[in-house]
Amino acid sequence: MNNIIDIRLEEVKSIRVGPEIERERRQAVDDLLRENHFLPHDTKLIAPWVLGLYLTETHLHFDLLKEEKVEAEWKLPKATFRSIIKDYFIITNSYAQAIQTGNTQRLEAIDMGRRGVHNEGAQSLKECLEKYVDIDLDTARRLFTLVCILHIRGI
Repeated sequence: MNNIIDIRLEEVKSIRVGPEIERERRQAVDDLLRENHFLPHDTKLIAPWVLGLYLTETHLHFDLLKEEKVEAEWKLPKATFRSIIKDYFIITNSYAQAIQTGNTQRLEAIDMGRRGVHNEGAQSLKECLEKYVDIDLDTARRLFTLVCILHIRGI
């Protein structure tokens, strides 16, 4: 069930992300569009949708769009994810540094930690959205990647 047919991420023109972050963004979007389980509880909302994601000063916004019209909007407090996103960035930076040293044992350990934190973030996102929409863990993981990227651009 692929209910999301496109993703619109807030673009912050003044912030440039590196090629690795851009690759992660493209991969998350491609994977999400190829396969997603995203089913709002409001039965009046009929698929397919475009999902808009953006940040304001205090909230993470999910807009469900159909034919350029916002059909539903859900806001989650940014503070809910601040700690886990910070941990994720710390681990991701450690991973990048370990790649430069070529220490494969360290890389494997860091990558296991990175995946664990990423899963924790995805589960937290899934739980925060559960009153609005049913999503599976793979969809939540891909969305969490995009949420992290928004935080790079939006903080």
